[in-house]
Amino acid sequence: MIVIDIAENLAEEMFAFIRKESGNADFKNIHFYKGDLSNSDNVEELWAKIVKDHGPIHILINNAAICLGKRVSETSINLVKLVMNVNFISYVHLCMLFLRQPEVKSNTD
Repeated sequence: MIVIDIAENLAEEMFAFIRKESGNADFKNIHFYKGDLSNSDNVEELWAKIVKDHGPIHILINNAAICLGKRVSETSINLVKLVMNVNFISYVHLCMLFLRQPEVKSNTD
């Protein structure tokens, strides 16, 4: 499992939670990458690094989201763009990268 988040401190919190909930099991196949999914260039770089480090991705679950909880009149266009980039564009972008893998392409043709 690979987890990506912009908050670097999430890694330790996540691993502590997993250890606690699993009875202190050691999960060697869970990896954390710091990354900004709102930035398309960063998404491309992260994808390349992850594939280099771990090989082809077999399952993609994207759970990234920003929830503002504000009215449109209480926000800015830059914040709306950030939300759209994370909540929609990153989903499409990661799906495109996933589907471009030769292993996936050959199985869907």
